[in-house]
Amino acid sequence: MQHSDFSASSGPVSGDLAKRLAAAADGLRDGKIYYFISRKEYASGSFNKYDPFDLDRTDGHENNDDGLAAAQAQAQQILSDKGAGFYIFGPYLTPPEIETFTDFDAIEVRFLKNSAEVFKKTFEKNIDALVFSLAAYDKFYMPYYSGLYGPQVAANMRTTDISSSASIQDSSGKTSLLFLGGHSDRTSRTFG
Repeated sequence: MQHSDFSASSGPVSGDLAKRLAAAADGLRDGKIYYFISRKEYASGSFNKYDPFDLDRTDGHENNDDGLAAAQAQAQQILSDKGAGFYIFGPYLTPPEIETFTDFDAIEVRFLKNSAEVFKKTFEKNIDALVFSLAAYDKFYMPYYSGLYGPQVAANMRTTDISSSASIQDSSGKTSLLFLGGHSDRTSRTFG
């Protein structure tokens, strides 16, 4: 396979962005080629609430010349859609991990009380981790996001995620917060 000079990036990459790109690539582990499209700096204010770099990626492409060309074309399209302030990074290739079950369309989580459904949430196929409590969020997500983005951004994300949680009412009329969070392979979260 030919190597490519394809990149819209110029200049050095910050350590924070390098960590973010490495985490995104590491989460794929499928032996395919990817490009990432991202800001070079945290975007404060109007940024994607789940990713301060507003990182996106191409689909995985086969590790050959045709795959590389297809990934490059897709990266250019994503860059064009995102507009000014974004750059292309890559290509990235991570070795495949053990085969896992992926022959499904979505993941559905149902909460039952006395055999009656009290809450249901459907997650896209790319979810790779779920937490069911704020304690689990603090134990697993906070260290990860603090290391990836820094403690202040992680704390802001936590506050946003709490406010995005679902409220459910039991049969007595008591309202409780249901904290259900999913982490996807794009390092974003979905809360119910």
